[in-house]
Amino acid sequence: MTLLGTAFMVFAIFQRRRRHIFVLGGCYLITALGFTIQSFELGLGFTTKKFVANLLFVIALSLLSGAVIARQMVPVPYAALGITAVVTLAVFSWFLLIDVDFLMRVLAINFGLGTMCLIAGIFLLQSRRRALIDRSLAWLAFLGFADFMIRPLVAAWVGVGSDPLDRPLTSSYWLMTNLSAIVFCLLIALTLLSAVAIDAMRELTTESRTDPLSGLLNRRGFEEQAVPYLSTTDADTMPISLILADLDHFKEVNDLYGHEAGDRLITGFARLIGDRGGPQAIIARTGGEEFALLLPNYDLGSACLLAESIRRDTPILQHEVAAGVVTGRTCSLGVTARSGREELWTFFHRADDALMQAKRNGRNSVRTAFARPTTRLAIARQAAG
Repeated sequence: MTLLGTAFMVFAIFQRRRRHIFVLGGCYLITALGFTIQSFELGLGFTTKKFVANLLFVIALSLLSGAVIARQMVPVPYAALGITAVVTLAVFSWFLLIDVDFLMRVLAINFGLGTMCLIAGIFLLQSRRRALIDRSLAWLAFLGFADFMIRPLVAAWVGVGSDPLDRPLTSSYWLMTNLSAIVFCLLIALTLLSAVAIDAMRELTTESRTDPLSGLLNRRGFEEQAVPYLSTTDADTMPISLILADLDHFKEVNDLYGHEAGDRLITGFARLIGDRGGPQAIIARTGGEEFALLLPNYDLGSACLLAESIRRDTPILQHEVAAGVVTGRTCSLGVTARSGREELWTFFHRADDALMQAKRNGRNSVRTAFARPTTRLAIARQAAG
Protein backbone atom coordinates (compact mmCIF):
# COMPACT_ATOMS: atom_id res chain seq x y z
CA MET A 1 0.00 0.00 0.00
CA THR A 2 2.83 2.33 0.86
CA LEU A 3 4.48 1.69 -2.50
CA LEU A 4 1.22 2.38 -4.33
CA GLY A 5 0.70 5.59 -2.39
CA THR A 6 4.25 6.68 -3.13
CA ALA A 7 3.76 5.95 -6.84
CA PHE A 8 0.71 8.23 -6.97
CA MET A 9 2.58 10.94 -5.08
CA VAL A 10 5.37 10.82 -7.65
CA PHE A 11 2.79 11.23 -10.43
CA ALA A 12 1.23 14.13 -8.51
CA ILE A 13 4.56 15.99 -8.49
CA PHE A 14 4.54 16.10 -12.29
CA GLN A 15 0.78 16.60 -12.64
CA ARG A 16 0.14 19.29 -10.05
CA ARG A 17 -2.94 20.60 -11.83
CA ARG A 18 -4.63 17.25 -11.29
CA ARG A 19 -5.25 17.37 -7.55
CA HIS A 20 -7.10 14.06 -7.55
CA ILE A 21 -3.75 12.27 -8.11
CA PHE A 22 -2.41 13.68 -4.85
CA VAL A 23 -5.62 12.55 -3.13
CA LEU A 24 -5.22 9.05 -4.58
CA GLY A 25 -1.72 8.87 -3.13
CA GLY A 26 -3.04 9.97 0.24
CA CYS A 27 -5.75 7.28 0.11
CA TYR A 28 -3.24 4.47 -0.24
CA LEU A 29 -0.92 5.88 2.41
CA ILE A 30 -3.84 6.21 4.83
CA THR A 31 -4.89 2.64 4.03
CA ALA A 32 -1.35 1.42 4.67
CA LEU A 33 -1.39 3.16 8.05
CA GLY A 34 -4.75 1.58 8.87
CA PHE A 35 -3.49 -1.93 8.15
CA THR A 36 -0.34 -1.25 10.17
CA ILE A 37 -2.38 -0.20 13.20
CA GLN A 38 -4.71 -3.16 12.71
CA SER A 39 -1.89 -5.69 12.35
CA PHE A 40 0.59 -4.74 15.06
CA GLU A 41 0.52 -4.08 18.77
CA LEU A 42 1.39 -0.41 19.12
CA GLY A 43 0.31 0.11 22.69
CA LEU A 44 -3.00 1.70 21.72
CA GLY A 45 -5.26 -0.81 23.40
CA PHE A 46 -7.79 -3.03 21.68
CA THR A 47 -10.69 -0.57 21.46
CA THR A 48 -8.60 2.40 20.36
CA LYS A 49 -6.74 0.32 17.80
CA LYS A 50 -9.95 -0.99 16.24
CA PHE A 51 -11.58 2.43 16.11
CA VAL A 52 -8.56 4.27 14.66
CA ALA A 53 -7.86 1.59 12.03
CA ASN A 54 -11.45 1.51 10.78
CA LEU A 55 -11.69 5.30 10.90
CA LEU A 56 -8.68 5.41 8.56
CA PHE A 57 -10.27 2.85 6.22
CA VAL A 58 -13.48 4.90 6.01
CA ILE A 59 -11.55 8.13 5.36
CA ALA A 60 -9.38 6.45 2.73
CA LEU A 61 -12.30 5.01 0.76
CA SER A 62 -14.23 8.29 1.00
CA LEU A 63 -11.27 10.16 -0.48
CA LEU A 64 -10.67 7.45 -3.08
CA SER A 65 -14.29 7.58 -4.26
CA GLY A 66 -14.23 11.36 -4.46
CA ALA A 67 -10.91 11.44 -6.34
CA VAL A 68 -11.98 8.87 -8.94
CA ILE A 69 -15.27 10.70 -9.51
CA ALA A 70 -13.45 14.05 -9.79
CA ARG A 71 -11.17 12.57 -12.47
CA GLN A 72 -14.25 11.82 -14.56
CA MET A 73 -15.27 15.50 -14.52
CA VAL A 74 -18.44 14.61 -12.60
CA PRO A 75 -19.64 16.59 -9.53
CA VAL A 76 -18.44 14.77 -6.41
CA PRO A 77 -21.34 13.73 -4.10
CA TYR A 78 -19.67 15.02 -0.95
CA ALA A 79 -22.91 14.92 1.04
CA ALA A 80 -23.72 11.30 0.19
CA LEU A 81 -20.16 10.13 0.91
CA GLY A 82 -19.99 12.18 4.11
CA ILE A 83 -23.32 10.92 5.47
CA THR A 84 -22.36 7.33 4.64
CA ALA A 85 -19.03 7.75 6.45
CA VAL A 86 -20.63 9.25 9.58
CA VAL A 87 -23.40 6.62 9.79
CA THR A 88 -20.88 3.81 9.24
CA LEU A 89 -18.59 5.02 12.03
CA ALA A 90 -21.54 5.66 14.37
CA VAL A 91 -22.91 2.12 13.97
CA PHE A 92 -19.43 0.62 14.20
CA SER A 93 -18.70 2.57 17.38
CA TRP A 94 -21.97 1.44 18.95
CA PHE A 95 -21.07 -2.23 18.54
CA LEU A 96 -17.47 -1.53 19.60
CA LEU A 97 -18.14 0.50 22.75
CA ILE A 98 -21.72 -0.08 23.93
CA ASP A 99 -23.34 -3.26 22.61
CA VAL A 100 -20.11 -5.17 21.97
CA ASP A 101 -20.64 -7.50 18.99
CA PHE A 102 -17.84 -8.53 16.66
CA LEU A 103 -20.08 -9.74 13.82
CA MET A 104 -22.18 -6.56 13.84
CA ARG A 105 -19.01 -4.46 13.65
CA VAL A 106 -17.92 -6.49 10.64
CA LEU A 107 -21.29 -5.98 8.96
CA ALA A 108 -21.39 -2.25 9.79
CA ILE A 109 -17.96 -1.38 8.45
CA ASN A 110 -18.27 -3.53 5.30
CA PHE A 111 -21.78 -2.38 4.41
CA GLY A 112 -20.66 1.22 4.86
CA LEU A 113 -17.60 0.82 2.63
CA GLY A 114 -19.69 -1.09 0.10
CA THR A 115 -22.20 1.76 -0.03
CA MET A 116 -19.39 4.18 -0.84
CA CYS A 117 -18.29 1.94 -3.71
CA LEU A 118 -21.87 1.81 -4.98
CA ILE A 119 -22.14 5.62 -4.90
CA ALA A 120 -18.86 5.91 -6.78
CA GLY A 121 -19.95 3.40 -9.42
CA ILE A 122 -23.27 5.16 -10.03
CA PHE A 123 -21.61 8.56 -10.45
CA LEU A 124 -18.83 7.16 -12.63
CA LEU A 125 -21.45 5.83 -15.06
CA GLN A 126 -22.76 9.39 -15.45
CA SER A 127 -19.48 10.55 -16.94
CA ARG A 128 -19.32 11.43 -20.63
CA ARG A 129 -15.98 9.69 -20.86
CA ARG A 130 -16.56 6.36 -22.61
CA ALA A 131 -13.05 4.97 -22.97
CA LEU A 132 -12.36 1.43 -21.78
CA ILE A 133 -10.28 2.67 -18.86
CA ASP A 134 -13.15 4.89 -17.70
CA ARG A 135 -15.70 2.08 -17.91
CA SER A 136 -13.28 -0.20 -16.05
CA LEU A 137 -13.16 2.19 -13.10
CA ALA A 138 -16.96 2.12 -12.84
CA TRP A 139 -17.13 -1.68 -12.90
CA LEU A 140 -14.31 -1.95 -10.37
CA ALA A 141 -16.39 0.23 -8.06
CA PHE A 142 -19.30 -2.19 -8.43
CA LEU A 143 -16.91 -5.09 -7.85
CA GLY A 144 -15.81 -3.43 -4.62
CA PHE A 145 -19.47 -3.02 -3.65
CA ALA A 146 -20.10 -6.73 -4.21
CA ASP A 147 -16.97 -7.70 -2.28
CA PHE A 148 -17.82 -5.57 0.75
CA MET A 149 -21.43 -6.81 0.79
CA ILE A 150 -20.81 -10.52 0.22
CA ARG A 151 -17.60 -11.11 2.21
CA PRO A 152 -19.00 -10.38 5.70
CA LEU A 153 -22.06 -12.53 4.98
CA VAL A 154 -19.82 -15.41 3.99
CA ALA A 155 -17.68 -14.80 7.06
CA ALA A 156 -20.79 -14.94 9.27
CA TRP A 157 -21.95 -18.13 7.57
CA VAL A 158 -18.65 -19.91 8.26
CA GLY A 159 -18.65 -18.79 11.88
CA VAL A 160 -16.25 -15.89 12.05
CA GLY A 161 -18.05 -14.66 15.14
CA SER A 162 -16.37 -17.41 17.17
CA ASP A 163 -12.86 -16.14 16.41
CA PRO A 164 -11.02 -14.56 19.36
CA LEU A 165 -11.16 -10.80 19.20
CA ASP A 166 -7.69 -10.25 20.55
CA ARG A 167 -5.92 -12.34 17.88
CA PRO A 168 -6.97 -10.84 14.52
CA LEU A 169 -3.89 -12.13 12.69
CA THR A 170 -5.00 -15.73 13.31
CA SER A 171 -8.62 -14.99 12.46
CA SER A 172 -10.07 -16.57 9.32
CA TYR A 173 -12.01 -13.39 8.74
CA TRP A 174 -8.85 -11.31 9.00
CA LEU A 175 -7.06 -13.56 6.50
CA MET A 176 -10.03 -13.29 4.16
CA THR A 177 -10.07 -9.51 4.60
CA ASN A 178 -6.37 -9.22 3.88
CA LEU A 179 -6.53 -11.30 0.72
CA SER A 180 -9.62 -9.50 -0.56
CA ALA A 181 -8.22 -6.05 0.24
CA ILE A 182 -4.90 -6.78 -1.45
CA VAL A 183 -6.53 -8.05 -4.63
CA PHE A 184 -9.01 -5.17 -4.79
CA CYS A 185 -6.41 -2.51 -4.02
CA LEU A 186 -4.02 -3.88 -6.62
CA LEU A 187 -6.74 -4.03 -9.28
CA ILE A 188 -7.95 -0.50 -8.72
CA ALA A 189 -4.42 0.85 -8.25
CA LEU A 190 -3.19 -0.61 -11.54
CA THR A 191 -6.30 0.71 -13.29
CA LEU A 192 -5.86 4.15 -11.75
CA LEU A 193 -2.15 4.28 -12.56
CA SER A 194 -3.01 3.40 -16.16
CA ALA A 195 -5.70 6.10 -16.17
CA VAL A 196 -3.27 8.68 -14.79
CA ALA A 197 -0.69 7.76 -17.44
CA ILE A 198 -3.32 7.98 -20.19
CA ASP A 199 -4.46 11.38 -18.88
CA ALA A 200 -0.88 12.62 -18.95
CA MET A 201 -0.41 11.47 -22.55
CA ARG A 202 -3.71 13.05 -23.58
CA GLU A 203 -2.69 16.31 -21.95
CA LEU A 204 0.66 16.31 -23.74
CA THR A 205 -1.07 15.60 -27.06
CA THR A 206 -3.59 18.38 -26.45
CA GLU A 207 -0.87 20.84 -25.49
CA SER A 208 1.08 20.07 -28.65
CA ARG A 209 -1.98 20.93 -30.76
CA THR A 210 -3.41 23.84 -28.79
CA ASP A 211 -2.40 27.47 -28.47
CA PRO A 212 -2.14 28.10 -24.71
CA LEU A 213 -3.11 31.78 -24.85
CA SER A 214 -6.24 31.67 -27.01
CA GLY A 215 -7.32 28.11 -26.25
CA LEU A 216 -7.73 27.52 -30.00
CA LEU A 217 -5.86 25.02 -32.12
CA ASN A 218 -2.36 25.97 -33.17
CA ARG A 219 -1.12 25.57 -36.76
CA ARG A 220 -0.21 21.94 -36.21
CA GLY A 221 -3.56 21.12 -34.62
CA PHE A 222 -5.39 22.95 -37.40
CA GLU A 223 -3.64 20.87 -40.05
CA GLU A 224 -4.14 17.60 -38.16
CA GLN A 225 -7.89 18.21 -37.97
CA ALA A 226 -8.47 19.87 -41.32
CA VAL A 227 -6.50 17.57 -43.63
CA PRO A 228 -8.26 14.30 -42.65
CA TYR A 229 -11.62 16.07 -42.76
CA LEU A 230 -11.01 17.46 -46.25
CA SER A 231 -9.89 14.06 -47.53
CA THR A 232 -13.42 12.74 -46.98
CA THR A 233 -15.30 15.67 -48.54
CA ASP A 234 -15.73 17.30 -51.91
CA ALA A 235 -16.68 20.94 -52.44
CA ASP A 236 -19.04 19.87 -55.23
CA THR A 237 -21.19 18.00 -52.68
CA MET A 238 -20.64 20.20 -49.62
CA PRO A 239 -19.34 23.79 -49.73
CA ILE A 240 -16.33 24.57 -47.55
CA SER A 241 -14.91 28.03 -47.07
CA LEU A 242 -11.87 29.45 -45.33
CA ILE A 243 -11.43 32.77 -43.55
CA LEU A 244 -8.02 34.10 -42.56
CA ALA A 245 -8.02 37.02 -40.13
CA ASP A 246 -5.23 39.31 -38.97
CA LEU A 247 -5.46 41.91 -36.20
CA ASP A 248 -4.36 45.28 -37.60
CA HIS A 249 -1.36 47.06 -36.10
CA PHE A 250 -1.07 44.45 -33.34
CA LYS A 251 2.57 45.34 -32.66
CA GLU A 252 1.40 48.83 -31.86
CA VAL A 253 -0.80 47.45 -29.06
CA ASN A 254 2.16 45.67 -27.49
CA ASP A 255 4.43 48.70 -27.87
CA LEU A 256 1.95 51.22 -26.48
CA TYR A 257 0.14 49.25 -23.80
CA GLY A 258 2.34 46.23 -23.04
CA HIS A 259 2.15 42.55 -23.81
CA GLU A 260 -0.58 41.89 -21.25
CA ALA A 261 -2.89 44.20 -23.20
CA GLY A 262 -1.95 42.37 -26.40
CA ASP A 263 -2.72 39.03 -24.75
CA ARG A 264 -6.15 40.28 -23.70
CA LEU A 265 -6.86 41.40 -27.25
CA ILE A 266 -5.84 37.97 -28.57
CA THR A 267 -8.07 36.11 -26.11
CA GLY A 268 -11.00 38.45 -26.79
CA PHE A 269 -10.69 38.02 -30.54
CA ALA A 270 -10.39 34.25 -30.10
CA ARG A 271 -13.69 34.22 -28.18
CA LEU A 272 -15.33 36.34 -30.86
CA ILE A 273 -14.40 34.08 -33.78
CA GLY A 274 -15.04 30.97 -31.70
CA ASP A 275 -18.61 32.09 -30.99
CA ARG A 276 -19.22 33.07 -34.62
CA GLY A 277 -17.67 29.97 -36.18
CA GLY A 278 -20.04 27.49 -34.57
CA PRO A 279 -19.48 23.89 -33.46
CA GLN A 280 -18.52 22.51 -36.89
CA ALA A 281 -15.84 25.09 -37.63
CA ILE A 282 -12.15 24.24 -37.27
CA ILE A 283 -10.60 27.37 -35.76
CA ALA A 284 -6.94 28.05 -35.05
CA ARG A 285 -4.47 30.72 -34.11
CA THR A 286 -1.93 30.12 -36.87
CA GLY A 287 0.53 32.87 -35.89
CA GLY A 288 1.04 35.79 -33.52
CA GLU A 289 -2.09 37.76 -34.50
CA GLU A 290 -3.28 35.52 -37.34
CA PHE A 291 -6.29 33.23 -37.20
CA ALA A 292 -7.94 30.70 -39.51
CA LEU A 293 -11.55 29.48 -39.68
CA LEU A 294 -12.36 26.44 -41.83
CA LEU A 295 -16.13 26.49 -42.33
CA PRO A 296 -18.02 23.36 -43.47
CA ASN A 297 -21.37 24.05 -45.17
CA TYR A 298 -20.41 27.68 -45.90
CA ASP A 299 -20.35 28.85 -49.48
CA LEU A 300 -18.30 31.90 -50.42
CA GLY A 301 -21.19 34.31 -49.92
CA SER A 302 -22.03 33.02 -46.43
CA ALA A 303 -18.37 33.08 -45.45
CA CYS A 304 -18.07 36.70 -46.61
CA LEU A 305 -21.06 37.68 -44.48
CA LEU A 306 -19.50 35.97 -41.47
CA ALA A 307 -16.16 37.67 -42.11
CA GLU A 308 -17.87 41.03 -42.37
CA SER A 309 -19.63 40.50 -39.03
CA ILE A 310 -16.29 39.68 -37.41
CA ARG A 311 -14.72 42.80 -38.94
CA ARG A 312 -17.64 44.94 -37.75
CA ASP A 313 -17.56 43.67 -34.16
CA THR A 314 -13.80 43.59 -33.60
CA PRO A 315 -13.56 47.32 -32.67
CA ILE A 316 -15.84 46.80 -29.67
CA LEU A 317 -13.45 44.28 -28.08
CA GLN A 318 -12.05 45.67 -24.86
CA HIS A 319 -8.58 45.14 -23.41
CA GLU A 320 -7.59 46.64 -20.11
CA VAL A 321 -4.45 48.72 -19.73
CA ALA A 322 -3.01 50.74 -16.88
CA ALA A 323 -4.83 53.87 -18.04
CA GLY A 324 -8.20 52.16 -18.37
CA VAL A 325 -9.92 50.25 -21.17
CA VAL A 326 -8.92 50.43 -24.83
CA THR A 327 -11.19 49.62 -27.77
CA GLY A 328 -11.26 50.46 -31.45
CA ARG A 329 -8.81 47.88 -32.79
CA THR A 330 -9.60 46.50 -36.27
CA CYS A 331 -8.88 43.40 -38.30
CA SER A 332 -8.39 42.42 -41.94
CA LEU A 333 -9.81 39.24 -43.43
CA GLY A 334 -9.30 37.14 -46.54
CA VAL A 335 -11.97 34.71 -47.70
CA THR A 336 -12.03 31.91 -50.26
CA ALA A 337 -13.98 28.76 -50.98
CA ARG A 338 -12.62 25.32 -51.71
CA SER A 339 -12.84 24.11 -55.28
CA GLY A 340 -13.44 20.41 -55.88
CA ARG A 341 -11.04 18.32 -53.80
CA GLU A 342 -8.38 20.99 -53.36
CA GLU A 343 -5.83 20.29 -50.68
CA LEU A 344 -5.83 22.52 -47.59
CA TRP A 345 -2.73 24.56 -48.33
CA THR A 346 -3.78 25.22 -51.93
CA PHE A 347 -6.79 27.32 -50.98
CA PHE A 348 -5.14 28.42 -47.72
CA HIS A 349 -2.55 30.32 -49.76
CA ARG A 350 -5.34 31.76 -51.89
CA ALA A 351 -7.08 33.10 -48.78
CA ASP A 352 -3.75 34.44 -47.58
CA ASP A 353 -3.37 36.38 -50.84
CA ALA A 354 -6.81 37.88 -50.25
CA LEU A 355 -5.79 38.82 -46.70
CA MET A 356 -2.64 40.54 -47.98
CA GLN A 357 -4.77 42.47 -50.45
CA ALA A 358 -7.03 43.63 -47.62
CA LYS A 359 -4.02 44.86 -45.65
CA ARG A 360 -2.51 46.62 -48.67
CA ASN A 361 -5.81 48.39 -49.32
CA GLY A 362 -5.85 50.11 -45.96
CA ARG A 363 -6.75 47.26 -43.57
CA ASN A 364 -10.07 46.93 -41.69
CA SER A 365 -11.67 45.24 -44.69
CA VAL A 366 -12.71 41.89 -46.17
CA ARG A 367 -11.35 40.62 -49.50
CA THR A 368 -12.25 37.48 -51.40
CA ALA A 369 -10.26 35.22 -53.71
CA PHE A 370 -11.62 32.81 -56.31
CA ALA A 371 -10.10 29.61 -57.64
CA ARG A 372 -8.55 30.19 -61.03
CA PRO A 373 -10.13 28.33 -63.95
CA THR A 374 -6.80 26.59 -64.60
CA THR A 375 -6.83 25.30 -61.06
CA ARG A 376 -10.34 23.93 -61.52
CA LEU A 377 -9.32 22.31 -64.79
CA ALA A 378 -6.25 20.73 -63.22
CA ILE A 379 -8.34 19.37 -60.36
CA ALA A 380 -10.90 17.98 -62.80
CA ARG A 381 -8.18 16.26 -64.81
CA GLN A 382 -6.62 14.87 -61.66
CA ALA A 383 -9.95 13.44 -60.55
CA ALA A 384 -10.57 11.95 -63.99
CA GLY A 385 -7.34 10.07 -64.21
